[in-house]
Amino acid sequence: FYALIIRSIRKDKYVEMPWICILANISWEFIWGFFFYEQINLGELFIWSYRAWFLLDIYILWGMFKYGRKQIDIPEIKKHFVPISIGLLFFWSALFYSFIDSGFDHKWGSQSAYILNVIISFLLINLFLKQWRFKKFSKIMAWCKCLGTLAYTIVYFNFDYPNSFIHIIGGIVFILDLIYLYLLYTKQNISWTKGLNPSTS
Repeated sequence: FYALIIRSIRKDKYVEMPWICILANISWEFIWGFFFYEQINLGELFIWSYRAWFLLDIYILWGMFKYGRKQIDIPEIKKHFVPISIGLLFFWSALFYSFIDSGFDHKWGSQSAYILNVIISFLLINLFLKQWRFKKFSKIMAWCKCLGTLAYTIVYFNFDYPNSFIHIIGGIVFILDLIYLYLLYTKQNISWTKGLNPSTS
């Protein structure tokens, strides 16, 4: 999923992930990878996987600052895109830190990760509906997100059966991801059939 986003940045000069979610995602990885990592009890490899995602997200964050304005159709936000984005980085970091520090999250960060995942899935649909006429969105990326989250939900079910919140919210994310895939295979295909040919820029 991360590799495909980076490929989109390099090839299409477009970030195929909602810009607000990029800011939230890197904040989550930073807080879990460098502040609350000691409570993760799955070993060093698991901890370093969080840090590796963070390092990949630095490039995606750079791409967002460079090309993220393409997602925005509100002139005031587009004009002040950089300071707003920096402010949201601090906002998301403070929100995740306080959420975890207050004891609301699971020891692996699953609660906050799935809440963030719902936001990502919802805003992906929103982004697609706004820009599908101008940008061809990746079906492979959509499948990677859908199946990756589904696999994690299934694994989590076996590790932490009593946590009904994760099972419910994981199901919600899966449904939203299926809706996104449905839109990609219907609306986007219609645009090509009619010769609209969304650009890749």
